[in-house]
Amino acid sequence: MKTLSCLYSPAPSLSHQVLIIGAGLSGLACSLKLLKAEIPFLLLEASDAPGGRVRTDEADGFLLDRGFQVYLDAYPEAGKVLDLPALDLRPFSPGAIVFRRGKMHRVMDVFRRPGSSSPATQRQSH
Repeated sequence: MKTLSCLYSPAPSLSHQVLIIGAGLSGLACSLKLLKAEIPFLLLEASDAPGGRVRTDEADGFLLDRGFQVYLDAYPEAGKVLDLPALDLRPFSPGAIVFRRGKMHRVMDVFRRPGSSSPATQRQSH
């Protein structure tokens, strides 16, 4: 396990009212509420950066998204914490682009989108 590090503390002190373990989405949301309420806290994170399972890494000029990054608007708390217009969220069709035998193939969920499967698509994906 990596050394835990403090990401935010209003004053260097060992006595904090709140200790938050993990700077994932929940830990960051909790920190934001405490910061707005001016309640001292210590946020600890074991990895090299905040974000938990949701983060973006850069490798050889490519941006690689980690984690489950689908926004479900059924969670009203997310809309209170996130700046949704800044995220530029857009709907997408369920499915994937698969690279196979030198070509890109679009694979769709035919049960949720019945019209997305055509004979041409079916031939390409085999």
